[in-house]
Amino acid sequence: MWLPLALSVVRPSLPARRAAIQCCDTGRGAAIVTGGSGGIGFAAAKLLAAKGADMVLAYGNDEARAEAACAELESTYGVRARAVRGDLSRESGREATVTSIFEAVDELGGNVSAFVHAAGYFHDKLMQNHFAGACTDFEVP
Repeated sequence: MWLPLALSVVRPSLPARRAAIQCCDTGRGAAIVTGGSGGIGFAAAKLLAAKGADMVLAYGNDEARAEAACAELESTYGVRARAVRGDLSRESGREATVTSIFEAVDELGGNVSAFVHAAGYFHDKLMQNHFAGACTDFEVP
């Protein structure tokens, strides 16, 4: 399994970040951005939306902030955006959260063109789905 696009706590140089956004064919599917309603996640979502990617923003608690982020992406970039609330850090809701994320992807056409993990917790189930249409040669610096 390969990872089409991932941001981590390690901050790559600006040229490396630009290359990461440019390598993916964002017009072929939806981008999943965990932690997508603010901070680094929302910044990445804006970059991907500017390239034409529809967006699934996964967020933790602030529904108003997530809905505002989706509205901004849709009005500014003309993409479709969906917000999915969930908590990957708690086993009790993890399966439902991952399922909801991929239901939103299906609603937007069924393909994932990019994945950005900017939330505080990651679970392997996010990588058990097929990521069609993304680059295969991206290397994390």
